[in-house]
Amino acid sequence: MKKTAEEEILIALTADRTDRAVSIIKAEDPDYRKLLQLAAKHKLHGITAQKLLDISRQTGIELSEADITGTLQAAVAMNMQLKAGFLGVKEMLKKEQVDFLLIKGFALDPSPLRAMNDIDILIREDKIRQVFEAMTAGGYTYMGSNVMTKEEFADPFSTLHWNNQFQFRSPRVPADIEIHTELFERDRIRLERLDRFLDKAEFFWENRRYRKDLDCYIPSPEANLALLTIHCTTKRSPAHNTYILRHAYDLHALLGENRDMENIVNMERFLYLCSEWKIGYYAYTAFRLTALALDLPDILEKAELLKPLLTRRELILSNLHLNCYRGLGDASFLRRKLFALFMPFAIGGSVKKGVSWYRKILFPPAWYQEERYGIKRSSPFFFLSYIYGPFVFLWRRLTGLSE
Repeated sequence: MKKTAEEEILIALTADRTDRAVSIIKAEDPDYRKLLQLAAKHKLHGITAQKLLDISRQTGIELSEADITGTLQAAVAMNMQLKAGFLGVKEMLKKEQVDFLLIKGFALDPSPLRAMNDIDILIREDKIRQVFEAMTAGGYTYMGSNVMTKEEFADPFSTLHWNNQFQFRSPRVPADIEIHTELFERDRIRLERLDRFLDKAEFFWENRRYRKDLDCYIPSPEANLALLTIHCTTKRSPAHNTYILRHAYDLHALLGENRDMENIVNMERFLYLCSEWKIGYYAYTAFRLTALALDLPDILEKAELLKPLLTRRELILSNLHLNCYRGLGDASFLRRKLFALFMPFAIGGSVKKGVSWYRKILFPPAWYQEERYGIKRSSPFFFLSYIYGPFVFLWRRLTGLSE
């Protein structure tokens, strides 16, 4: 699909092609407010705003600095709030003598401009009750998650057989804290086979790195990259129409393309881990997606190193996944459905989980219906969402096409 000037500029800035961005700015008349809105959608507004200001100062190009400066200040303020939230929970965990790893977010990029939704902290499962009690006593509000039933929310420890995260709201700053007992869910939410990876999670603890500026431990660069590639191909992915360009930004940096990034990945070691953890599909697809999104042939070459780790089915699925991507706009509806139908055969778990996956395609779970159509699952009319839902979806598609 043809890209707008704003999309071209965002991609160029994310790929560190400043000269390319400058040439587009000079040739086109970009709408900077639209550009910043697009960057915000992809969680790159702070970084994009800073790069635009740098371009203005270095080239003399006049920009609408009011919107850009405001975006920059808002991004820094939000980042500072999240950091304050992390520092508060860090001190609480240290007081409780609980070992933890800071994962994602600050562990990937210490920049005060990087947008994040929350703070993710990994602890060992046998410490969750102690941490839960300490956080509750410290004023943190347990938020649960929208996939839980009322009974599970009332007894969160009953979800440990499938749930891997416990969400809290900080009492002092507007920051959400997610306490993880595992890196991904093992059941209910995830169909993908990730047991080999999850069973080897001790690697994250044994190879952790100390971050002096945050006074805490983070995963090694290779472990960070593994976590990122799984995340961007299962949660925030084109197959789910939720892909964000920040994944490409992070992966681009971890692979050493960004000279300002510390702790670059050792590719030979990463290849070994992909083979050991059986995550070749996720890394291969994430690398190809990043190369596609940012037009980076070097990352495509690295993806080819991972190709021998994939089965024939995984290669087919990866191609289906990449075909879902249609630029920074919506992903292909038809190809997303083809991906959903084929996925259980390539990277799915047991037959029982596969059947459950197909059932959810036809009859989505209550939490999904509630989130998508805005009707509470406790409402006596909730069941109607399964009747009118397809018509709402069709209307949205038709009106979207007409625009």
